Amino acid sequence: MKIKIRQNHKSIQSGLKFELPMFTVLTGENGSGKTHLFEAISNTKNGEVHLDGSLLNTISYIPFGGLNPQVDQQCDPAQISQRVKQVWQEVVNAKQRAYRNQQGVAYSGPPENDPILGYIGNQQHRDEILDISKKLSTPPSQLTEDLVADRISIMAISGGSLFNSQFALIFKSYHVRYLDNKLNKIYAEDGISDAPPFLEDAEFKAKYGEAPWIFVNDVLEKLKLPYTVNNPMNTMRDTTFVFKLIHKNSSIEINTNDLSTGEKTLMSLALAIYNSTGTRDRAGFLVLDEPDAPLHPSMSKLMLEIIEEEIVRKHKIPVLLSTHSPTTIACTPANALYKISASDKAPIQCDLQDSMKILTYGIPNLRVSTEHRRQVFVEHTYDVDYYEALFDIVSRREKFTVTPQFLPPHTLNGSNCDAVLEITRKLRDMGNTHVYGLIDWDLKNSPEQQVIILGLGKRYAIENYVFEPHFLGLYLIHKKFVTPNVLGLVDCNSYLDVIKRIETDNSSLQIIVDHVQNNISWENEDTIMVKSELLDGSEIEVRKEVFEMKGHKLEDLIKESWPSLRSVRSNNGGDSALKKDVINTVINDFPGLLSKDISLTFSSIS
Repeated sequence: MKIKIRQNHKSIQSGLKFELPMFTVLTGENGSGKTHLFEAISNTKNGEVHLDGSLLNTISYIPFGGLNPQVDQQCDPAQISQRVKQVWQEVVNAKQRAYRNQQGVAYSGPPENDPILGYIGNQQHRDEILDISKKLSTPPSQLTEDLVADRISIMAISGGSLFNSQFALIFKSYHVRYLDNKLNKIYAEDGISDAPPFLEDAEFKAKYGEAPWIFVNDVLEKLKLPYTVNNPMNTMRDTTFVFKLIHKNSSIEINTNDLSTGEKTLMSLALAIYNSTGTRDRAGFLVLDEPDAPLHPSMSKLMLEIIEEEIVRKHKIPVLLSTHSPTTIACTPANALYKISASDKAPIQCDLQDSMKILTYGIPNLRVSTEHRRQVFVEHTYDVDYYEALFDIVSRREKFTVTPQFLPPHTLNGSNCDAVLEITRKLRDMGNTHVYGLIDWDLKNSPEQQVIILGLGKRYAIENYVFEPHFLGLYLIHKKFVTPNVLGLVDCNSYLDVIKRIETDNSSLQIIVDHVQNNISWENEDTIMVKSELLDGSEIEVRKEVFEMKGHKLEDLIKESWPSLRSVRSNNGGDSALKKDVINTVINDFPGLLSKDISLTFSSIS
């Protein structure tokens, strides 16, 4: 994701350029300019954000303290129709004024140039009308009240922002649309002439999204909040809906005002996720200023997990947030940590230790416990990056009792493998029980005390996990080096389509595997297939050659098959660039598709 600042904004100078990953946690001292930077980015007239070459026009900025939901207890459906009519009346008035000034000439050009837009005084309503017009390819002056009522977003009805749209209003609006659509279907089936059009259930869900109460309850479950929300489905269309929170254990109704500050914040987050990822009000980029400020440390971890899982990974919406919390920093994936300084406003990547130094500067008696850390020596400096990233990814699904600190060996004798064995043995013999060695199998290595073999008896080296055929295929599609159709997914047009396909049909993985393997010129003509067990419980069948070939040789072979992969390189990354990028993109997107061997290896570090 590439970001550019066009104009000066407070302490942020024009011309500032930098790149960020899809999920970024930014820290820095007070006064370093985090809030100024967020304000500059979120102003689309100033901030220019490109994702995969496309300009993002919808940037939602939630300032400090913005996670504060307006939880109205009830909604009368008359409110909904009244607010829709308010928006429509502005259109009617604008039409009349524009018609007089245009001397009765009807407008037929592009929606954004329609003269009536200049006569709609409410900015939010004007933007909503223009959005509806663009989606329908119809000028605003040619819209009808029915079209507006059918297409208007909930946020436009509520007059709220992303995070304070009202629960009761959202739920009741969806309920009204659902019942109206069912009624239209009955009219059509009964043969009533001129019956309004209706949508089948799948079409309705595609247009209006999942029922908000189902989505919110699912998010509350993931946030480990002990509540469920009610819904209006067992009520009449025109009755007032009263929003309630129900405690799971006691079944007691909880007033939303009785929630703790942290619980209200997470409730707001659940609502924001629904608003920002929906089919109608989808955000292009989400920027949050210290959303974790009111949260207990345990809730900070849940907040990060739900943002990364639901917004970033599932819906492919980039998120940038700031924090001053050491807990949040400690729970952040390694590749997502960035810092900013007062002298250099461009965010730069940093590690956990660097972030902690910033947050604990001037507090000499504060230290981070290393009781649950283990030093793990690996064969190469590049391996440190691979294993750190893989551990962060697997940790989203699996719980580990210790946290490994991966280190390269610093001895001068022998190969990298020998160096790991030498330093591990020396430290072990000195009584250090918290140090481990982690080496590749190489078809010959054997485990010993505090020395772990990756893929023992199964795979040659770490490359044989990173370049597993399904990950290679997903990466080729992600980078647009091939189309999904080339790898057998004929009904998919994009990487996002492939993600949705895999989520609903896991057999798609084997299709990708087979097509990838058929495109590689193998040395051995004999095809021996072996099963690969994945973290999500699924299995795929892969050529044995993929697992037992030397890692570097396998990488060379796939580059020969897809020369475009040679373009993936970095200035100082050596031959690690491709492996790093595969890990940070498709493996990060699909942690459940990693081999179980990776998780078992990390579990061996105790």
